[in-house]
Amino acid sequence: MKPIKNILFLVLFILVSCKKNSIPSNGNETIGQSQVLYSGKLIGGEAGDEARGDVTVEKTGNKYYLVFKNFNSNDGPDVHVYFSKTAGNHSNPPFEYFDLGFMKYTSGNFNYELPAVPDVVNYKYVLIWCARFRIQFGYTELK
Repeated sequence: MKPIKNILFLVLFILVSCKKNSIPSNGNETIGQSQVLYSGKLIGGEAGDEARGDVTVEKTGNKYYLVFKNFNSNDGPDVHVYFSKTAGNHSNPPFEYFDLGFMKYTSGNFNYELPAVPDVVNYKYVLIWCARFRIQFGYTELK
């Protein structure tokens, strides 16, 4: 009976820990006129964490951006945005990815300027990932 209590405590701890208020809400960033190169819709999410919205890779002049529109997600203590080779989940976390940094907002529109032309052929998934607890908040496959 004790192992079951320990497992239940661990699951409850993980669920509560990834929901701390640490990320601002209501992003309202724009990049102006741009060309959409790839797009996708966020789906998925584990343990009740669900990120939703539209994700695009856009080009403006000679700069590239990862753009989130109509975004909505739960909050968390260590939530990052990844370009990844796999969708990843708690059992099989992504192991080949580029970390774009912490998630900027829990809702709204926001962008990440990319340092170079994104390699969407090999890194075609965008993940919202709680790194501390290895929980996927959502993902999309860019097409």
